[in-house]
Amino acid sequence: MGIAHVSLWLGHADVRVTQQRYAFLTIDDLHRALQASPRRGLTVTGTK
Repeated sequence: MGIAHVSLWLGHADVRVTQQRYAFLTIDDLHRALQASPRRGLTVTGTK
């Protein structure tokens, strides 16, 4: 998923907002966040 898609998904008016706030995160950060999330219906595909 590209940063532009993430920006739209989060409701940001400008992709630069998303880049400034989230561009430093890695895929491992996403995996940890999903594992810690109480929303267990979410799945991660393409994991190592």
